[in-house]
Amino acid sequence: MSTNSRFAVAVHSLVALAYMGGSATSEQLACNTVNTNPVVLRRILARLVRAGILEAQAGKSGGFRLAREPRSIDLASVWMAVEDGGVFGIHENAAVPSCPVSSGIKPLLSEVLEEAETALQKSLSGRKLSELLGRIQANERSKVRRR
Repeated sequence: MSTNSRFAVAVHSLVALAYMGGSATSEQLACNTVNTNPVVLRRILARLVRAGILEAQAGKSGGFRLAREPRSIDLASVWMAVEDGGVFGIHENAAVPSCPVSSGIKPLLSEVLEEAETALQKSLSGRKLSELLGRIQANERSKVRRR
């Protein structure tokens, strides 16, 4: 079972665009900062466009740019734009009727996982893209001062 990284790639791309203060193509983002395949990145960026987080401009001078200020983009919005389902999944294996655990675990686990996902959404809602951008900028200023 592999871990999904769409959210991390989306946030990385958004912070990079905010840091650059302009627009960039998926090729530029993929090669210069995210270090992934541009096709994979375009799929994620397209979801962010549909969610109104990014704007896309076609053509030779086209690219992607933030549709809103970083302080108005919360990470929960990014999560909802790029993720297909919940954080957790419950296996589809049929219950073994003779086993009390097998027969009763799915509803109990569903309750626990729903609480965890609600906590995640609440946490992400309270975090803005501008916070991450500010921390990246502070790290850069700190590096410059140490030189």
